[in-house]
Amino acid sequence: MIVAASKPFPEIKQMLSGFKKVCVLGCGSCVTICHTGGEKQVAELAAQLRLAAKLEGRHLEVVEDSTLRQCEWEFIRDIHEVVKDCDAVLSIACGVGVQYMAERFRKIRIFPGLNTTFMGGPVEQGVFFRTMWGLWQLYSGEYGWAVPGKPVCEEFIEWSVWRFTKWEMRSFPGNPVRVASDLRSA
Repeated sequence: MIVAASKPFPEIKQMLSGFKKVCVLGCGSCVTICHTGGEKQVAELAAQLRLAAKLEGRHLEVVEDSTLRQCEWEFIRDIHEVVKDCDAVLSIACGVGVQYMAERFRKIRIFPGLNTTFMGGPVEQGVFFRTMWGLWQLYSGEYGWAVPGKPVCEEFIEWSVWRFTKWEMRSFPGNPVRVASDLRSA
């Protein structure tokens, strides 16, 4: 499964500034399991966006929805009716889901609300074992669509492999996801 961490709220707020109607779209698969992109997180993020807009004295209409998987055409096909009148979509899915949404809805601005951190599996509630890093960064902010970013540098790949072979994993600050430090003792 793909594990993702929430982007900082100020970054999300800045990406969506200037839009009048946005959809916060969750994914019911991997990111629901790691508590960063499910229906609960859609509701929380939508409430945060509404409150931030109100405090700034501007009107923002926020539509909330979720689909079983944003990474499959069959599931995002049905989202059209929800997003067709939106200025932008904040996808709280992994990078694959964001890219599928951007490909499917080319006339709507699609923004990533999460950072895909690694691929792995759950060890226990909220603890994940990393089996593979996502080696590409996704950029979107000023562009409003998924733009494959730069590949992670070779030194980082070597460092990651070294850390993996040493059974050391790192957690991601500000995210409820914890990473198993040593599965051999789990």
